[in-house]
Amino acid sequence: MTIRILPLLSKFSSVLALQSSGQIEEDSFTEKSGKKGFFREAGNNGNRLEMYVTILLIISTFIYYFFPLLYHGENAVVRVEDCLDGDFAYRIVLAKSHTIFAFNPMTPVNNIMNGLPRACLPSGLNIYQWIVFLFPNFYAFLINYIIVHLLGFFGMFFFLRNHVLKENAQKSLALLVALAFAILPVYTTMGMAVIGMPFLLNILLLIQQGKGKAKHYLAIIFFAFYCYHNMFPLIVGGVFIFFIWDLLRNHKFNLTLFLAIGLLVTCLAISEYQMVYTFVFHKIVPHRLVVHYKTSLNYKGIFVQSLITLFNGEGSSSNYPVYIVGLSLLLIIVSYFLFKPSISFSIKFFLLAFIVSLGFAVWDWYGIQFLYDKYRFFNVFSFKRIYCFLPFLVYALLGSAMGLADQKLKWLKFILVPVILVSTLKINYDFDHSENTELGNLTYRQFFSERMFNEIDAYIGKPKQSYRICDIGLIPAISQYNGFYTLDGYQYLYPMPYRGQFIKIIQGELDKSPRLVTFFTSQRGGANVCYTFSSELYDANEAGGKIAGINNMALNYDALKSMNCQYIFSLYNIKSFTSDKIVFDKKFSNQEALFDIYLYKVL
Repeated sequence: MTIRILPLLSKFSSVLALQSSGQIEEDSFTEKSGKKGFFREAGNNGNRLEMYVTILLIISTFIYYFFPLLYHGENAVVRVEDCLDGDFAYRIVLAKSHTIFAFNPMTPVNNIMNGLPRACLPSGLNIYQWIVFLFPNFYAFLINYIIVHLLGFFGMFFFLRNHVLKENAQKSLALLVALAFAILPVYTTMGMAVIGMPFLLNILLLIQQGKGKAKHYLAIIFFAFYCYHNMFPLIVGGVFIFFIWDLLRNHKFNLTLFLAIGLLVTCLAISEYQMVYTFVFHKIVPHRLVVHYKTSLNYKGIFVQSLITLFNGEGSSSNYPVYIVGLSLLLIIVSYFLFKPSISFSIKFFLLAFIVSLGFAVWDWYGIQFLYDKYRFFNVFSFKRIYCFLPFLVYALLGSAMGLADQKLKWLKFILVPVILVSTLKINYDFDHSENTELGNLTYRQFFSERMFNEIDAYIGKPKQSYRICDIGLIPAISQYNGFYTLDGYQYLYPMPYRGQFIKIIQGELDKSPRLVTFFTSQRGGANVCYTFSSELYDANEAGGKIAGINNMALNYDALKSMNCQYIFSLYNIKSFTSDKIVFDKKFSNQEALFDIYLYKVL
């Protein structure tokens, strides 16, 4: 894999070097200087040395960034939360169960939650799903990881070159800012949903300006089929606002822009046709309808939370160095007083970023509690996902601010950008390592522990589809990845009736812990976690402690048997159950796994 990627990076560096020396023309994506734009012409053509330094920094950073996965392979540490513990494993299940292209939205995927409807899982038309289908498991993860980050780089580069840093002398700056954006710690399982925002906006702006070409419309189709399904409503809302803004600004109906947006929405709907169908025709009653979300922030809390989000980012989309926004504002202020450039474009990016941060905080304001109480839709869909626009806006702000300073202080970027890159790489390390599992930092191979689960399968000696299992302390995605059929799962969407069935199994544990009840019924994330909870384990984790074993599990034996649960996989030794018909069978250990599995049999 390394051998294949290095020639591509080398070819890319050669092309950029030739462009910088004037031997070939600027790519047609890029607007020539001298045309009307937000920035006046500044500086001369970038010199060859500056471009070579920039290219060297880009290549070395990407090699360093991808090296752990390329070199260590399955022995590399990979983020678990919202990555390996859910979406990725489900795509593997769809590929192995031959339900990728099950076009009936209600087709049961029996491996997950005793037959989860197909519509609740990622679309078979999604590009990431095709990658998982075509390549071995880990390599599918790796290929998607690399593609997403590289698309983030090129998307931001062309956005900056076309609309912000348009002068020839600013090419190296655009490349460096795009690099800093591309290595942000994003959830690559979301495809283009977060890191692809500049990619999409660049295309829409070009079409709005009458510069749209066939390749831009093809790029819109590509984006739609490489986007995460949960972002569908926000992307549609975002492009609708963009169209209204254009209509009010120019006082005319832009037909080509309207058609481009129509193409995007249509392709998004086609890509996620199963989800659209089930919501339009109410085929699935979502479990989130029973969630009673509680707001908590007052006016001061909203302001504080919005500033925290603005300056630090939001972990579910991406964190970035805490000084990025402050540095951008400082550069804007200093540049304005020293050079008197136009700063209106930079201010627009800052205001948009602040509005998004404020919008994120407002959804926790106690003043809108009535919306959650009266309109259940607000409990079903999280409008707080607006934070996914924030990384793009903040780095567009950084690019525009550095563009102002670069007009006179061209050396500054080679001081600031390396500092930003090092800080971002540190955040990436923390993203993958500081929060991995309760057992410590596990590698991909250790997390899924295929050898040990093969041993468990051989010991049980039954076809996996003939029985169901539950997991205690163990993420169900691990069992699902290894081919077992689970009653539990971690799902953004699943039928509300199934939630009622599953609660019967764990009701005894819920009765032991009011905090667990609150988590399971009052928080969106908790409602999605349909796990075989242990109250002892949950309370210990909330208190910041650990337990060596579980004293008692109050599971409903009749409910387990009614759902054909014959085995329980536990990460902990369980001393007793409320039913004497759940008995210990065997302990499994494996050097690869670094954890043990206690197998219990439901008689």
